[in-house]
Amino acid sequence: INALIIEDEVSQQEQLTYLLAKNCAQTIHLLGIFDSVEDGRTAIEELQPDVVFLDVHIGPKTGFDLFKALKEINFEVIFTT
Repeated sequence: INALIIEDEVSQQEQLTYLLAKNCAQTIHLLGIFDSVEDGRTAIEELQPDVVFLDVHIGPKTGFDLFKALKEINFEVIFTT
């Protein structure tokens, strides 16, 4: 499973990365971590993940703003907040 993390808080990025490595190393391949809606959108379009771990509040924007910016949503979402 190819995954992205879109989260603006470094401590949360580190915690989720740790949990994925500890519990899902055999099944989840982390493609990258992004801290803005804009960078997340670009990463989704270029990397085509299977799942996105998505923060609800990303700086001044939200994960829902990310959905609005995408042409299609062809991945699963796990909200993190």
